[in-house]
Amino acid sequence: MNTEQQYILARDTIDMIRRSEHNTIVLEYLEGVCFSLARIFETSSAIEWDTLASICDQRYSSLGSASEIALDVQLLDQLYEEYISKIPAST
Repeated sequence: MNTEQQYILARDTIDMIRRSEHNTIVLEYLEGVCFSLARIFETSSAIEWDTLASICDQRYSSLGSASEIALDVQLLDQLYEEYISKIPAST
C-alpha cells in the first residue's frame, strides 16, 4: 500500500471513528484494524495508526462505565486535517 492509499484509508477510518463513537463493537473492530496496520507498517508509515488504535481503545473501553471518556475530537481533527492535506485533489 503506498503512502497516498494510507492517507485515504486513515481519512476514512477517522470518519468511521467519529460516526461510531457510541458503538463499542465498531470501535473495538477499528481499534484492531488500526493496531494491525501499525504493526504492518511499523517502519514505513506516515500515518499514526497506533494513535488511532489508542483513541478507539480508550473510547470503547470507557463506554458504559462511570468514568466515560469522551472521544478525543481535537486529536482526530488534527490528524484528519494533516492527512487530507496530503491527498491529491483528484482522489
